[in-house]
Parts: sequence; structure tokens; C-alpha cells
Amino acid sequence: MSERSVGFERQCECISRGLEKFVQPVIPKFDGHYEFWSMTMENFLRSKEMWQIIEDGIPLLGSPTEAQQKTVAEAMLKDLKVKNYLF
Repeated sequence: MSERSVGFERQCECISRGLEKFVQPVIPKFDGHYEFWSMTMENFLRSKEMWQIIEDGIPLLGSPTEAQQKTVAEAMLKDLKVKNYLF
């Protein structure tokens, strides 16, 4: 084997190892079986640490402090991520 082909194989090996970090999760798609889908979607969102936004929603505050504003902004971002998984 030539030096060039060995180098190419090493590059491919490094790239494939790097891609393992970027594996897309399998998002449960609704196929008409609601009970199964809802259970798998809940498990998926819990594994992504986003289920709390489903249970609690986005907090509504009258005149929030800066820390509370940050909490609301984080909740809104999580809400958008959850919607992205759903649609």
C-alpha cells in the first residue's frame, strides 16, 4: 500500500471517529398510535432534559428581576427546542 493511501485511510478513520459525536437522535414521529408515541416522546424529551418545560410551561412574571428574566429566556429557548422536535 502506498503512503498516500495509508494517509487517506487515517484521515477517513479520524473523520469517522469525529462523526460519532454528531449522531442525530431519532425523534419519535407520530404514526397514529398515540399511546406509544406519547410514551416514547416523553422519554426522548426527558433524555434531553426538556420535559420540565412541558410540565411547568414558561413562567409568567409581573416585574421580574434580572435573574428571573434569564430563567424565562432559558425556558423560552427550551420551549422552542421542544417545538422543533415536534414539527
